[in-house]
Amino acid sequence: MTSVLDTTAIEVAPVAGQIGAEIRGIDLADDHDDHTIAEIRDALLRHRVLFFRDQQLDHEAQVRFGRRFGDLTYSHPFDDAPPGMVRGAKKR
Repeated sequence: MTSVLDTTAIEVAPVAGQIGAEIRGIDLADDHDDHTIAEIRDALLRHRVLFFRDQQLDHEAQVRFGRRFGDLTYSHPFDDAPPGMVRGAKKR
């Protein structure tokens, strides 16, 4: 079952019975308005797992997109946290 959300070009296509959907029609590297982010958040709450295929995101774009959903916790063990991010896990 594929559905197009009412006021955006985003397409939400469920990929399994009770969990997961693919989001189509969006470039995550672009800036998005609050309504589009709310549509993605609603799809996440409904499907629990979202897949965004064929995205070209550098680290900065991924952080920018992620921040639209709340505070980020940085925990990669081989790198320093980018400015403004909270380190979540200690290096071992």
